[in-house]
Amino acid sequence: MRPIIVVGDRLSHGGSVVSGTSSSDIHGKLIARVGDRVVCAVHGTNSIATGDSTLMFDGQAVARHGDKTACGAMLISSQQVTTVDDGSAAAARKASAAGTLAALAPAATPATAEPAALQAETAPPAQETPTTVKLRIGVFFDGTNNNAANVAQGLQCRASSAEALGQSAEDRQSIAESCRPFMLKEGSSYDNGITNVARLFRLYEDSTATSFEPGTSDYSLRIYVEGIGTSAGEPDDLLSQGLGGGRTGVLAKVEQTFRQLVPEQLRTFVANASGAQVEAIEFDVFGFSRGAAAARHFVNQINRKGLGPLGDALLQSGVTYAPTFKLTNAVQVGFVGLFDTVAAIGSLADGLNVRDGNDGGVQTQLPAGCARKVVQLTARDEYRANFLLTTVAPPHQEIALPGVHSDVGGGYHRDREGPLMLEKPVGYIESGTGLSPGQTPDRTQLERSRAYAQAEAACARWREHLGLDAQAIRVDAWHHWQSQRRAGSASMQPDWMLRIYAVPVLERPLDWRYQLIPLRLMHKLAMEAGVPWKQSPDDIPEYSVPADLESVAAKLFATQPLSVEEESLLRSKYLHQSSHWNFAMGRNPVSLDLVYVNRPDPSGRRGIKPNQ
Repeated sequence: MRPIIVVGDRLSHGGSVVSGTSSSDIHGKLIARVGDRVVCAVHGTNSIATGDSTLMFDGQAVARHGDKTACGAMLISSQQVTTVDDGSAAAARKASAAGTLAALAPAATPATAEPAALQAETAPPAQETPTTVKLRIGVFFDGTNNNAANVAQGLQCRASSAEALGQSAEDRQSIAESCRPFMLKEGSSYDNGITNVARLFRLYEDSTATSFEPGTSDYSLRIYVEGIGTSAGEPDDLLSQGLGGGRTGVLAKVEQTFRQLVPEQLRTFVANASGAQVEAIEFDVFGFSRGAAAARHFVNQINRKGLGPLGDALLQSGVTYAPTFKLTNAVQVGFVGLFDTVAAIGSLADGLNVRDGNDGGVQTQLPAGCARKVVQLTARDEYRANFLLTTVAPPHQEIALPGVHSDVGGGYHRDREGPLMLEKPVGYIESGTGLSPGQTPDRTQLERSRAYAQAEAACARWREHLGLDAQAIRVDAWHHWQSQRRAGSASMQPDWMLRIYAVPVLERPLDWRYQLIPLRLMHKLAMEAGVPWKQSPDDIPEYSVPADLESVAAKLFATQPLSVEEESLLRSKYLHQSSHWNFAMGRNPVSLDLVYVNRPDPSGRRGIKPNQ
């Protein structure tokens, strides 16, 4: 019998079940039924559409593994899948598992030795020749603070008090009741946008959406891995987001993929393609930011074959393997598509330093032969001190595109940028103002200060660089009275002194859609490498590139340089300013550079870490 679905179980599209009956549970988790809500990483909030009418709770059919949501996603139980079948099928599965265990046993063999085949020892003779298929599995690792299901949940929560999405009052009330305060927090994964990794996941072929036909030779599965520091429906993990480790860090996400996500998808294949045998498995792997670091680690683990976690993942799935299947030659990595790898792993052992060469056990090296094709799209204009790029060259293809980190990887979604401090605030003591301690200087007094003059000169440089006017880049100034001993005074008593601070500030309207060019380029490169897409970006209206960027896209696709006018258009209208001096500890001056998490590299250039 298929396992019952409970709150927290996952969807084949990514996301999870978020509501269930309050009257029944399994191990403390509410049982889900037809009509209960899910949050899908692709389609947002909808409900369970099918269930087992022989088992009812509160008048609704209970949902089981393999049932569908209204958007077509399959429900995936967190329990081992069991099915009712005849004894011969059970015997075949038992024999197959025995063969798998023998192949993956940690025998004292060198890493280059070939494990025994994953196959059934002896099974009753079949009436027909079984269908053999090649599995193609797309694995999509999202970036830090990026979670497609949480984006959908956040949009629903913010819309639940209005009619922005055309929902009924009952729908909005239901959504509002499930929203928790952290889902409305500014800057959280619920407040973020969709990345190019999540968009590519949506475009990847998903054979579970259709019935399996005998004679099928290729079968595609897709896996979305939530971004570092995030879990669907849960508060963000700030430690993992900051340092890349911990329970939702890079290594934890890769471990979850092998332990849970790969077996889940393989079980879905087993449920859909009963009797089929797998003769080969090929992985396509995508990642952005720390998700790209996770993708690289995942590729290295795949290539360990039976000596890594892959063997256990295959063993847990219940898949029947063809007699010719061997881990050493039947499993490979096809295409690896990376958006701007930033490992940035820190720990107490290295003083929380995310810039050193210690990646905390994350294996980012991609040697020649690790996959049939490796491509990385990098951010040409990214130069934050804490965002060192881990290159893939040599020996793989690397393409530098205009823009900063999330211009290339995606995630921006607002039509405004700022306010951002473009330089570190400066402050000087001002004398002769005629003000008594505690008084507030007026605008004229601020503008006459040394700090203001310095910030105004900086504004002029930034306006010229970005092609913006004084409305977009302005001086922000403030004051602070402080008590200190006056220099050169014979008195030991402190005086009250006025210090005025000033900084150039950027705040402007901005179009976020440039990120759709890197999306389309990666889709094109992957398609040329044989990745099975079910859709093109052309098929989805919201993936359309603005008309004034079409010539830019054509040149970038052809690796041609942009004109001066095109570069100016990008800077003034589309590309973001990721490096800035906004700080997290209030308005008062601080001396710890640690709080300036988005500060630029002092060299004005990006740090590059080698492919090792």
